[in-house]
Amino acid sequence: FTDYVTAFVNRIPGFDGHLEGLKVYTTLDTELQADAVDAVTDNIAQLEKNHRRLRRTKTDEKLQTSMVALDANTGAIRAMIGGRDYSESQFNRAANAERQPGSAFKPIVYLAALDPDRAPFSPPLTLASILPDEPITFPDGWSPANYERTYQPQVTVVQALYESLNVPTAYVGSKLGPATIVKTAHEMGIHEDLQAYLPISIGADETTLLELTSAYQVFATEGLQSPPYAVEAVVDAKGHQVYLHEDQENRVIRPSVAYLITGALKAVLRYGTGASAGRLGLDFPAAGKTGTTQDYKDAYFIGYTPAIVCGVWVGFDQPESLGLTGAQAALPAWVQFMQDAAPADPEDFPEPSGITMATIDPESGGLATPACPKQVSLPFLIGTEPTQMCPLHGGIFASAPAAAPVSATMPPPPSAPPQPVASASPSSSDVFGAVGKFFTNLFHH
Repeated sequence: FTDYVTAFVNRIPGFDGHLEGLKVYTTLDTELQADAVDAVTDNIAQLEKNHRRLRRTKTDEKLQTSMVALDANTGAIRAMIGGRDYSESQFNRAANAERQPGSAFKPIVYLAALDPDRAPFSPPLTLASILPDEPITFPDGWSPANYERTYQPQVTVVQALYESLNVPTAYVGSKLGPATIVKTAHEMGIHEDLQAYLPISIGADETTLLELTSAYQVFATEGLQSPPYAVEAVVDAKGHQVYLHEDQENRVIRPSVAYLITGALKAVLRYGTGASAGRLGLDFPAAGKTGTTQDYKDAYFIGYTPAIVCGVWVGFDQPESLGLTGAQAALPAWVQFMQDAAPADPEDFPEPSGITMATIDPESGGLATPACPKQVSLPFLIGTEPTQMCPLHGGIFASAPAAAPVSATMPPPPSAPPQPVASASPSSSDVFGAVGKFFTNLFHH
């Protein structure tokens, strides 16, 4: 952190480079920094204890980690860990290491997709919308695959997000267009020159942990982006103010749309890839997303409360497989830190105007019945919430036929692209009939 601050001070316009007598007032919270050190140190030690394959004797080959924590409201950097041991390596992996974010990038894609002002879907996409989840090959020859190579004919948007499914996300990305995804990522604070190609939808390009964590701040602050910063003020030896930080807030997206992602990412921690957080002791409102890159070379967890946003990365400097997911390798450090950082009486995320809540079955997207094995309370933009009961578990359409099968390889026709079903309750009384027509159009021969 000190190196990061020093580098910033040396870039201040007009600064003569003389550090003697300089007073630099920073954003660091020393208690949170100590908590961050403990969290990443304990996590690395536990990983190496439990997995012999991760142990290395050479300093430059050891398992590495980084963490950054931001004030959710301002973007101020409260804690920064650049590696496992500063005495062994001074490289700042939080601010300077560019790695693929993998699935931790997906919430950015869905933010754009759920925003009626950005997305081409008509009617608008919702967390209960139905998406295809079958092997697919796009016109450019790219064939994304789910991590476990398992597929379901169809999933809801929230299910695709909390189970971190690649195929539905790639489909959504194909409808949004890579340019829209890149533009949204840039607006959210990721400044790398991202490639506008379809694999960007599942995090195939590179960014830093600091910028990725900063992007999640947009969710925590209901759509406001504040660039991360480490210096509040600089005063020279004569008492002259050399620098004073000025708050910057950019409205990226409507509060109600940002809240949709928070609702989905809360489900990640309860039902999805981050569900082990509860077993690790997380017992207050939080939202977040795992990230695991191809061949398990990078493990992430990025998450937030209304007060703080924290990102964790675990991997090797020379990328090689960890054999572990983001939930296994990064989430434990995140939970430990967030527990230490949480106030005595944590608050839940405030619900903005323009939102209505509905309890749905995440498998069908219909309103949950008492027979539904899983019931998820989710936010919807007013007027887009489901109105029909779940057809799978005792709903009024429980006897409806199954949806039409999905072709394994036929991509959506470019001349007349179909849109995802806006909710689990189309105007037709036959829910699965409507879904079946959707897939028939989507994968027609």
